[in-house]
Amino acid sequence: MATSAQAASMFFEAELNGDKIVDTAGNPAPTGSLGTGFATLELNEDMTELAYTLTLDGLGLVSEGGTVTRIHLHTGFPNQRSPFHVLNVYGPADDLDAEFSNLSSTSVTVSGVWDDSDFCYTDVVIGMGGVQTCEGNNDTTKYLSEYVDELIAGGLYWNIHTTTVGTGEIRGNITLAPPPGQNPVSTPEPGTILGLVTLLGLAGINSRKNNA
Repeated sequence: MATSAQAASMFFEAELNGDKIVDTAGNPAPTGSLGTGFATLELNEDMTELAYTLTLDGLGLVSEGGTVTRIHLHTGFPNQRSPFHVLNVYGPADDLDAEFSNLSSTSVTVSGVWDDSDFCYTDVVIGMGGVQTCEGNNDTTKYLSEYVDELIAGGLYWNIHTTTVGTGEIRGNITLAPPPGQNPVSTPEPGTILGLVTLLGLAGINSRKNNA
């Protein structure tokens, strides 16, 4: 059984790879990267804090001899690419409460919490993003409270920038996930449904014959 905390919170996940990269027109633009990533996220009952853990395999931070220069959450659905990001986890300034572990040239795990206190932590730099306000600038962390709808709808994605692919080498959209320890409800295959209908129909025919 789910705990009360699990029932009240909302859970999400994201799978990152190079095949999910798209160009500015939304067309597939795979990078051929061997790097992958997986993220789990939990939105609290009040929808004021989003705890995240992201692990990258095959990619490490530049500070550890790897190629990753920035880790951000961007706005956009799977067929959209946007320079507009809502959370800076790593670069140009790290999320204040981000904790990095499993560090090597080919791996990293980072955990933290995004809430409204993170707003505009990264200073607005003239020439970056074109709009010199925290709300509109492409490169600043935004208020979580203003992007909860996008989060739930699947309109936010992780983007991993590297020295190899500056615009993003791997990415993955955040999607709703079942609480830990629970499996999603599976939908029967069309063939299975057809088989059940057939069996029920035959059963009905036999019943009518027996009652005749």
